[in-house]
Amino acid sequence: MKTTSPFQLFVSIFLCIFSFLFSPLQAKDSSEEEIVVQLATEVPLLPMCVGPFQNDASEFSSDYLQSLRSILIFDLNYNGATKVITSQKSDALKALSKEEEFQATCSFDKWKDAHVFYLVKLKMHEKNLSAKVISMNGKSTKLIEGLSFCGDLSKDRRKIHQLADSIMELLFQRQGCAQDHILFTVRRKIPSSDASAPDWTSEIYEADIDGANCKKVASDGAAYLVTPAFLNKEGKGSLLFFVSYKIGQPKIYFASLQGGKFQRLTSLRGNQLTPAITKDGKQIAFASDTTGKSDLFLMPFQPETLSSGKPRQIFAAKGAAQASPTFSPEGEQIAFASNKDGSPKIYVMDIPKIGTKLKDIHPKLISKRCKENSSPAWSPDGKKIAFSAKSQGPRQIWIYDFETGEERQLTQGKGDKENPAWAKDSLHLLFNSTVKDTTELYLINLNQREAIKIPTVEGEKRFPLWK
Repeated sequence: MKTTSPFQLFVSIFLCIFSFLFSPLQAKDSSEEEIVVQLATEVPLLPMCVGPFQNDASEFSSDYLQSLRSILIFDLNYNGATKVITSQKSDALKALSKEEEFQATCSFDKWKDAHVFYLVKLKMHEKNLSAKVISMNGKSTKLIEGLSFCGDLSKDRRKIHQLADSIMELLFQRQGCAQDHILFTVRRKIPSSDASAPDWTSEIYEADIDGANCKKVASDGAAYLVTPAFLNKEGKGSLLFFVSYKIGQPKIYFASLQGGKFQRLTSLRGNQLTPAITKDGKQIAFASDTTGKSDLFLMPFQPETLSSGKPRQIFAAKGAAQASPTFSPEGEQIAFASNKDGSPKIYVMDIPKIGTKLKDIHPKLISKRCKENSSPAWSPDGKKIAFSAKSQGPRQIWIYDFETGEERQLTQGKGDKENPAWAKDSLHLLFNSTVKDTTELYLINLNQREAIKIPTVEGEKRFPLWK
């Protein structure tokens, strides 16, 4: 007989909060799934044209330059500010197609009449790219230079991401996220004739925001790794925290993303799950059943020395389970899921001072409209919390807005959508969606109704986060 898998143990211990995290949903094939953003757009997308590359004695083929342009169009289509349109869309744009050439004069008013706000012109001379970013309203042209390419698409695509973010900065004085990387887990079935062998493995991968340059960053044989958290140590490397079932029970480990041995975070007894870390890396929150049920714990951590202090219990409720903590940007508050009032809901509380009695801690309920709430994620600007909730069937992504005190549904359609993660711009979100036996990653932003699947490696992708 096979032993209980880590996945089964994970579900059985925390059923009331976590049973929905991995359960397959019987629905149509993922290729047919349509995910629609429900929020009213906060800012309308502004139409932009991207001209073809002018090949000025470059060392690259036309096909290669087209590949670079396609990457740029993807970035500009999903930056939350612009929407790329082509000259084939209307007769007016067809008539202006000659002005997409790099040295051509731009007829600002004619482009405005064709409902185009911005035009990007591209030129590759030898190995160097130049881009003109033209604003029709401002009747201005700005030049971007200094990007050198090598002919290796895996490297050059990152230069294109850099260009996309530079365009975002020029036009909107806002930092883009095209250069950001993402982390996520990939769960796969292990083929084996050994009846006592583990059924599944789960490893952690890193990729560009569009899913390219995907690589494995954490693996430990057949060990099951879930719920990663990430800390950038300000030029001193970065740390990856995660839960591993290496010794049977789920325990929290950390390791350098630059390579290195896995280290146990704490010797606390029992199961430890869903770690979260403050921006400065000095506090780590997690759920643990060391007291007999899943409660919230907080422990100090020193990123410079990689040393941790004694964990303390910061919230418990009789007969209830707590999980999935997330810190406010300042690290002074924490949101989490709890079933203390029945169905799991999302609560917020101040970090209690040392010595505060548990009975004197009263978190605020913020999710009231749906059942089975889970995986809250606090936006970097502190204004919103995204979470997953069961809403008339499948689980959907919801947003709680602190400024209005309102909950709004973000997604709809078939498929359980879970584990939202905010980009640093507090505009973009990653999440995973499960349809039938397939789980994929999706990218959305609050200004677009369209969610796009991020193609990566084979396997069930979950627990995305931004690096």
